[in-house]
Amino acid sequence: METLNIEIYNNFSNYFRKRNLRLFLLLGIAMLDVLLFIYYLSFGDFKINFFEIFKNSFNEFEKHVFYEIRLKNALANLVVGGGLGFCGALMQILLKNPMASPYTLGISQGAAFGASFAIIFLDFGKISSYGEGVFLENYAIVFFAFLGSLLFNFLIFIVSFLKRFSKYSLILAGISIGAFFQSLTMFIQYFADELKLAATIFWSFGDISKSNWFMIYFSLIMLVFGLSYFIINGWKMNMFSFSIDFLKNSGINYNFFLIKGFLFVSLYIAVISSFVGIIAFVGLIAPHLARFFSGFDTRFFFPASFFCGWGILTISDIISKTLFYPAVLPVGILTSFFGVLILIYLLFKEHDKN
Repeated sequence: METLNIEIYNNFSNYFRKRNLRLFLLLGIAMLDVLLFIYYLSFGDFKINFFEIFKNSFNEFEKHVFYEIRLKNALANLVVGGGLGFCGALMQILLKNPMASPYTLGISQGAAFGASFAIIFLDFGKISSYGEGVFLENYAIVFFAFLGSLLFNFLIFIVSFLKRFSKYSLILAGISIGAFFQSLTMFIQYFADELKLAATIFWSFGDISKSNWFMIYFSLIMLVFGLSYFIINGWKMNMFSFSIDFLKNSGINYNFFLIKGFLFVSLYIAVISSFVGIIAFVGLIAPHLARFFSGFDTRFFFPASFFCGWGILTISDIISKTLFYPAVLPVGILTSFFGVLILIYLLFKEHDKN
């Protein structure tokens, strides 16, 4: 009995030691993101001291630069990068596949098709004389982007349930259907006039500067509710590493969480994609980086993925503004370059395991 008590004590001690270490690492990532956030606000040709905001000493021009450009873009990095990181982590847990993400599964392409259809055929977007897309009816584009992502999810569910694909085949199906949606997007672009074609091409570039305050507020509310819900149910999500039969025997409705998770990811990706375009692979990179700090406990894994996604996109946005200075590279192009390398690494890693 004494040996059993000692073993139980050691197990609890190890658990609390690992938990405290994960909390410490999570706090460290959060602090690093806050420092990046502050640096981003003062980054650029026009120097603005962040702490001057507390003195209320900005003139009108400084207020415009600070609030309407830097602060808006910094918060957009938070909701877009952090949201993509969380959505990628959620999909990897639900599908039990390390290569799952909104982009690799094609959800982003589905949203892109819906938004392009709204711009080209329904004339829900306008373009300035300088070739910069200015969408005056963003809410309609959000709606059609969401419909496009829902259509994609419907096709994925049909394929997976009819053919009972494995988790790896499901990824391949997502890539294939995503390529199909991308082909449809290019097809309708071919028949568009020059102005609408320019609008859709400009929209497809992942660019944080195209965000607005509505997207930031709405996305932040969604993100808070989504993170809270799935972290609170983290003990159930932890059991998703077991078989589906085990989950059913434990009283956990796998399909219920799967549908909820996919609907949340679809709506979130539709919202951010309709404003900032497609930003690829952040949802794939961030969860893999987060596992080094959080392990497989989703109560730590989900917030760690959020913070990693936020940091990755903020750093990428800073690099995109300095790499070809004074030209500014859309951040979605930069994350695609990094993401392809990570995806190739993961493919080789999974191949070595098998």
